[in-house]
Amino acid sequence: MQVTHGKRGTSRPGMRGSYQVAISPTDTFPYTNCLAVHPSDFPQELAHVLIVENYPLTVRYVKSNHAVHDLSISRHDKDGKLRKGFVGVSLSQRQWIGIEIGAQVTVEVLPDPPDPDAPSLIQAIEIEVDFLKPGYESLEEYSLYDMAMAFVDVFKTIQMTKGQPIVFMYRKEKLKGSIKSMTLVDEPPPARENTGIIFTETKATFSKSTKSTMKTKRSSLNRRHSHRRLTISNLQSSTNIICSQFQAREPGNRWSRH
Repeated sequence: MQVTHGKRGTSRPGMRGSYQVAISPTDTFPYTNCLAVHPSDFPQELAHVLIVENYPLTVRYVKSNHAVHDLSISRHDKDGKLRKGFVGVSLSQRQWIGIEIGAQVTVEVLPDPPDPDAPSLIQAIEIEVDFLKPGYESLEEYSLYDMAMAFVDVFKTIQMTKGQPIVFMYRKEKLKGSIKSMTLVDEPPPARENTGIIFTETKATFSKSTKSTMKTKRSSLNRRHSHRRLTISNLQSSTNIICSQFQAREPGNRWSRH
């Protein structure tokens, strides 16, 4: 692995390194939609990065008994193994980026909020969903509204981008999604106008793929909550919380999410 340090425009010093592509370290790690990294290669977990210069992801350390929340239960895998100098990239991520196992790729760390060059927060996001397994059928009916709300709760602080394929679990079902559009809170740099970070006030809208066999139903939740407003006060509060969390992090420490 080769690492260099430098500035991105007016931003604080960043980190850019060259890593070898490996498979995801555990069966459930792909459901984080993050890039698996070795802790000694990155000074902090949940850093937002660009892989191969144009593909935004969020990095996550590989830990013993890594837990992945599927929006209803937690599963634990055997110890994941990822050597220093390697990054774990899932199958859907490799297909999206256009890389293969063993390839050498660059990973550049982006600045944290409130840096003006940092990724913006996502105000609204539209995702088309389907079962992960082709042709799979289930007798259960799903509320797309409930699914969207749970999705935001699980993936807040994670960076996503328009056109990105994602995988996740909902009520023990393995699902896939395609990000169709997003609206950002702040105007981003032109190179990242379709990329942002999910946060508590992100409004997610889910739709079923046209070829999906998924059965849907109306939400059991009170519909008056279906359109949360991004008022100046709660938006400012959420932004301040995220910024304070970034500023409080020390190299080598985990970012405590609230």
